[in-house]
Amino acid sequence: MLYLIILSKYECSDNKVLSCCLEVKICQSLNISAAQANEEVDLLANIDDAKIWMMFSQSVVDGPITGIFRSNRFPVNNVAHQFGGGGHVHFTGGTFETWKQVREIIKAYDQLVKEIHNY
Repeated sequence: MLYLIILSKYECSDNKVLSCCLEVKICQSLNISAAQANEEVDLLANIDDAKIWMMFSQSVVDGPITGIFRSNRFPVNNVAHQFGGGGHVHFTGGTFETWKQVREIIKAYDQLVKEIHNY
């Protein structure tokens, strides 16, 4: 069921940055934690020639939003660090406070891909 929800909810930018946001009601209806939901991030890896793919999940009302960021070609750690996250060059993540911050992160990754392509 989670697989179908992810495939129905993901968004793809013009720069091939894929993101999926799973709100509290989805995690609770499936009885899964945000960490369990984010384990499925790689479902997005081969969709629409993804450059960067990411999942954000929140499993508790007013709780943290966890995000996982992946790429095979682009460094994802620098943007994560800008927003208080961290990890490896192509495999990183973090914990965030608001969905507004999540939208800013998605926009930052989209800008990163755009800048690298225009370089």
